[in-house]
Amino acid sequence: MEIDNILLLRTIFLLLPFIALYSYFYYYVKDDFFLKPRTYIQLNIIMLSLVIAFILTVYWNLSLREYSFVGFALESIHGKNSNQSSNVILILLGTLTAVLGWLFTNRGQDLNSRRSHSIQTLMSSRLSEAYANHSNYATKVFTSLKEKHGEVYNLSLQDYSELEQLERNAIIYQLNYFEFIAVGIRYGDLDENLIKNTLKSIINTNCVFFQNIIKDKQGKSPSLYEHLTALNERWNCK
Repeated sequence: MEIDNILLLRTIFLLLPFIALYSYFYYYVKDDFFLKPRTYIQLNIIMLSLVIAFILTVYWNLSLREYSFVGFALESIHGKNSNQSSNVILILLGTLTAVLGWLFTNRGQDLNSRRSHSIQTLMSSRLSEAYANHSNYATKVFTSLKEKHGEVYNLSLQDYSELEQLERNAIIYQLNYFEFIAVGIRYGDLDENLIKNTLKSIINTNCVFFQNIIKDKQGKSPSLYEHLTALNERWNCK
């Protein structure tokens, strides 16, 4: 291959859209809060890459027919006639379109699956007798101490130690449940927007009121409730 056929500048031009796309996702879409790459974000990157490849393939076919690229010759420079070259391009474009449609379908299925799983998780907590009982005990502690000490009061370690065992168990159960929710969100198994619109105020209220308990537990085991703490900070940061 002659050096004139390499077309360095045109090659760089073809790569620039991909570089811009990946840079945008890395600096503006990537979120370190999530512990596992979000599937629909990955599919978005792949689909946009295929769209760029589709557009560039059409551009190459229309404007750079006399040059070869990745083994394809659009004219007879490799002994192929123009009809055969056109067939190759049509097959390539058809393949890109089919793959793009398949990825779009999978993206929709992934989003629907996460939303369905999130709704099932929320509904199971509402229908769970154990959750309802523990929630009632925790709410009783919250309302009684707020009435006694004022709205700005948060549960102290001393008052916590003076609670009945059932009430202390209810508080830990509540915090463990919200930790489970936070883990599901950070690993991409639960839909963050759906959970946020449903449980944000409840999680924030519990994190604030039981913050002394959380800090005490984390002082003994730093990893305890780390996901719940991170989620609450994320939802309430300005």
